[in-house]
Amino acid sequence: MKNKTSFVIDLLLCVTLISSLFYCLVTSFEIKTDWYIIIIPTAIFCTIYGLLASLIKKSGVLFISVAITMIVFVFTLLFSLETILAQLSYVITQILKWLSQYLPLQDKIILGDTLGTSATGLFVFASAILSAVFTISLIRYNRILIPSLLSMILITPCFILVNTLPSLVCLFIAIASLIALYISKNTRKFRPSQGGAIAAISFGIMLVVMAILLAFNPIEKFERFDWQENLLQNIENGFNIDDGRKTSAQKDLQKVKNSLEEKENLNDISPLTQTHTPIMTVTAATGGNLYLKGTAYADYENNTWSILTDKEVSKYPQDFVPFTATVGNNALTDTRVHMLNNSEIAYAPYFTEKLPDNLNSVADVCIKNDTNKNEFNYSHHPFFADSVYKYANPTAAENYRKFVHDTYLQIPRNTQIELRRIAEQEGLLDSGLTVSDKVEMVKSYISESKTYSLKTPKMPSGKDFATWFLNESDTGYCVHFATAGTLMLRSLGIPARYVTGYYATAYANQTVTVTTDNAHAWVEYYSDTAGWIPLECTPSSFQPARYVGSQSASGGTTNITQPTTVKPTTSSTTAPTNSTVSHNTKSKNDSKSSFEFNGFTITMMSVGTVALALIAIFLRRNIIIKKRKQKFETGRNNKRAICIYKELKNLTKISHLLITDEVKSVYEKARFSNHTISDDELKIIEDAYYNSAEEIYNNLPRIKKLYYKFIKAIK
Repeated sequence: MKNKTSFVIDLLLCVTLISSLFYCLVTSFEIKTDWYIIIIPTAIFCTIYGLLASLIKKSGVLFISVAITMIVFVFTLLFSLETILAQLSYVITQILKWLSQYLPLQDKIILGDTLGTSATGLFVFASAILSAVFTISLIRYNRILIPSLLSMILITPCFILVNTLPSLVCLFIAIASLIALYISKNTRKFRPSQGGAIAAISFGIMLVVMAILLAFNPIEKFERFDWQENLLQNIENGFNIDDGRKTSAQKDLQKVKNSLEEKENLNDISPLTQTHTPIMTVTAATGGNLYLKGTAYADYENNTWSILTDKEVSKYPQDFVPFTATVGNNALTDTRVHMLNNSEIAYAPYFTEKLPDNLNSVADVCIKNDTNKNEFNYSHHPFFADSVYKYANPTAAENYRKFVHDTYLQIPRNTQIELRRIAEQEGLLDSGLTVSDKVEMVKSYISESKTYSLKTPKMPSGKDFATWFLNESDTGYCVHFATAGTLMLRSLGIPARYVTGYYATAYANQTVTVTTDNAHAWVEYYSDTAGWIPLECTPSSFQPARYVGSQSASGGTTNITQPTTVKPTTSSTTAPTNSTVSHNTKSKNDSKSSFEFNGFTITMMSVGTVALALIAIFLRRNIIIKKRKQKFETGRNNKRAICIYKELKNLTKISHLLITDEVKSVYEKARFSNHTISDDELKIIEDAYYNSAEEIYNNLPRIKKLYYKFIKAIK
């Protein structure tokens, strides 16, 4: 039997690794089990298989013994095949429960006479198989490839196929076990007496490191990486699967993403031109300037506006509809919107009493059209500057209010610092100002700070869009003013967002045509008592416009700082054409998880870098040792003796060890004589090399030992 200490540690690692892998699956897929009934049999299996692997010398006899032992386990511990099948039915049904709910499949799979309610027996059965594979690979053959591959296969579904994390305790133990096995791989093979100790120390160190990471980065901060979300989304879309965990708002947002651009990249904003392409007609009972809201953007990062991410939408209060939550002190009016082309996104006026049939809100991002209809009638409170608005049911808005403050105050740190510097110069930070005061002052400052122009040049690379516009540009149009206004409000602690849609002048009981020139961007700020209120920060001098060479069309429109009533005039309807406009709506990259260099990100990047470096060092060492061994063991004795002697000469450079005359004589015979040296003579040089390497290594200080072992690879 191999060294007892190493043997015991290998068994403990096998038991720990198998149990932790099982419980990663159990906690991810919410499978019911009795943990102690799994761990105890696993320990028994590993012990018996380990003894067999150590004591039985012939491989054929070993595998027959393992097979017989496994059969005994199955029939003594699991009693019958029906039990296995019933529990397998339970696990399959549990893992596929989301699939069976959303696809035309049976809702459960029964392989036995009774449907299991716990998977303990099945995991014990699987443990009997894995224990044999793991213990024989590690104890008999000192190989970690198969256990590592099986571990990855078991862990991977926990991170890709479901949105929940496995238990971090189980996950950390599994990872620590795998790393410990890898680090001690060569040592356990060539020096079993030290391999167990190295594996145990490595395991302990990794657990401490992971515990520290968990302490400073609790599970609440965990966010799935983009590649995980994208892969899961591709799997769901490819197979038409719904994982059952998405909220209705998440599903709706996913459906409409094809109808809008998920991101609006301000780096591409350039001079505009007008095309006058008709988009819709509007017939209003009341005259005035009319905002037709399309898409609201939540996050600003790297000069890019983005709609809510899937993770943010998951926190959205599902029953709250902000489009119909606000009422005004003015009378309701009717507005009919007729889209000239089919659209999945509906454009609606503010403060609607209710959404028309087959129109549904997608969180607070937009309104989706679930039909092929292209005409909708809205009953709404018109938006006027002197009107008063409030929540119809303030209690129902409580959860949404918290969501808004958690979501719509995000702003890059450097941008915030610069905007607050400007705000201080303009007196916006005075403690006596109310929210309403700040809103009006921001509107006045932004709209009066620059000249409106459709010919505003493209921003130079490397700049922040908002601060470049306020500090360096002389002109701008609606995108510039709306971005600056939104971020300035956020820097003052007022929730705000960037909105795109259309802005037109309506005339009482008249039909007007809205074209691409009316595409517009504006600001919405959030009132805790009234909800989202539009705020026009673009100067009143701007003209309707459309992007040139861009996918977006949220240019300027005929603007009035705040809507006012106008006298009816004759209809200005233009003949409709089959043209559409695409609003550049930006799906936000998860800036909070992907680009924010918080403590967790920096720590994980550091750990990952160190891990990659260690892996590279281990791989390099293994390659050097294997190549050296190949030179020592292949070819004629003379050639082998010459190779070994050269390595021995290299060792003498490290220490002052002298090469004996006997060794020199054998080398000279191999090098210069036509005679082939004997195996005994070859062994003299081999022993000299290995003894010298051992002596030199043992006499080195600890730090140098690490250097010469892993960098120089002398042993």
